[in-house]
Amino acid sequence: MTTAQVAADAVIRVTDLKKAYGDIRAVDGVSFEVRPGEIFGLLGPNGAGKTTTVRMLTTLLRPDSGRAAVLGHDVVREAAAVRRRLDLAASFIVPADLYFLDEPTTGLDPAARAQVWQIVRSAAESGSTVLLTTQYLEEADHLADRVAVIDHGTVVAEGTPAELKADTGKGTLDEVFLELTRDAVGGAA
Repeated sequence: MTTAQVAADAVIRVTDLKKAYGDIRAVDGVSFEVRPGEIFGLLGPNGAGKTTTVRMLTTLLRPDSGRAAVLGHDVVREAAAVRRRLDLAASFIVPADLYFLDEPTTGLDPAARAQVWQIVRSAAESGSTVLLTTQYLEEADHLADRVAVIDHGTVVAEGTPAELKADTGKGTLDEVFLELTRDAVGGAA
């Protein structure tokens, strides 16, 4: 698929999205696209801007600048249209084109996590698109077709888990994450 085709077919398109709280830039120029039927992981340390990004995409927060479109609808100019489509996606009971899952397995035991993983995989296999934030890198490695790593409000890397491992020379997504976000996690390498 060419870049032009990906851009035309994006279910979520984010371009230079910014959100500040006073002097703190929670999101500072985030850009990415999510393709139809893809499980896309949004990763980053606490405070990196993942939840703020999702809140803007789901119209719960208004971006300070930049653009975002969900299912072809601008999140600012067409917020009501973005909210109808997401209301249906609020649960997996009603099949939807797009699901936003913000750390859905936090606090779950391993059996419950495995069940959620199966539900997410099934949704994607039936053609739904999933944007997933998670702090469990094993979860992202197993579920996500592609991931974006956010640090200090910006995307520092994007690609498949395998591409990110190859690009950094690391064997696990945990090691990739630590390499890319070392400043945020106390200088770990």
